[in-house]
Amino acid sequence: MLNITFYGILLFMSTGESPLSQPNAAVVREPFPAIEEGYLPDNVLVHFHFAPHIYGYHFEGAQQLLEAADAYIPEARGWDHGVLKEFNDLAKRKIELSKYLGHGRRDSGYSEAQSRAIEGTRKPIVFIDGSLQELGPSELSVGLASPDETLEDTIDKISEVAKRTALESVRRDPIMIGNLGDKVWTLYKKNRDWVEREQINILCTLGQSHIAVYDYLSQQEGSRENVAASMWVGGNDITETYKVMDYFKRGEVPPRRLLVESVVMELLGLPQTQHFLEQAITVNVSPRHGQGLTEVESFSQRLVDLIADDIDDSPRLQKSMQSFLNGDIRPGYIALLRQYVERAKEASTTP
Repeated sequence: MLNITFYGILLFMSTGESPLSQPNAAVVREPFPAIEEGYLPDNVLVHFHFAPHIYGYHFEGAQQLLEAADAYIPEARGWDHGVLKEFNDLAKRKIELSKYLGHGRRDSGYSEAQSRAIEGTRKPIVFIDGSLQELGPSELSVGLASPDETLEDTIDKISEVAKRTALESVRRDPIMIGNLGDKVWTLYKKNRDWVEREQINILCTLGQSHIAVYDYLSQQEGSRENVAASMWVGGNDITETYKVMDYFKRGEVPPRRLLVESVVMELLGLPQTQHFLEQAITVNVSPRHGQGLTEVESFSQRLVDLIADDIDDSPRLQKSMQSFLNGDIRPGYIALLRQYVERAKEASTTP
């Protein structure tokens, strides 16, 4: 079991203000739904796989699990029925992958890898996440930087987004738990042959900030035998934002260094830099070259550390980063990133 418990955080008393306007207050967590006997069919196993949702290689562990699954539950914050239909049409090859890609988060390496894995599987797909109607439009994106924005401005934006994300993540967890049983039972009744089988495997892929969903279900008598979990083997790769969120959940101010690292990760996670960096990382430390994904994690962290070490004392680096964040991509900025990739590569071979 993943020994991580977020659901025990104390609730706020209603004050009429957002909890995030209170600098030293922990984030509200609503009580999780009670789990009754029969929450899930006896022969169903829901396997939760937690990973960052940034680079294509973050989906690698989930892809193997998806191949063995009978149904799939992807994370889908703010979904609507059109999105659900697109997912299922892709699984049935009723829509071309090229038409499906290129919208919002689907530009990310993770989402593209997820889409390619779904295509043609004919596996039913359902969502347990909060719908657009429940959650409203997302306000969690940092967005493009303005041309005159400073590093401190970006740190403030990252900090504010992390606060809002912390609040929304704890809001979504009870929704997921409340929806899971009903959605699985609906699938179960539609697939009548499932009742005769020894085990039905359902894969649910979530970001690392939702580990509390599994942790809670694994401790409830009505669900503990029906859930399992795994973490992307890279472990803590690309998790600076989650660490910042945890500080806000506890009502604490994150260290500035961690906020700087989060800004760097925002840069490295942009669609305009992802392709270059994903290639650089996999070329240098790809598991396909005989090295484990823990090496990918180490390489990524070295890259973040090197940039974060220099950024306060390098106006050129700050300017390059801010230009990337406002969509101004120039060859000189890519060359600067390439230098850091080479330094990270050198550091990985230094005893």
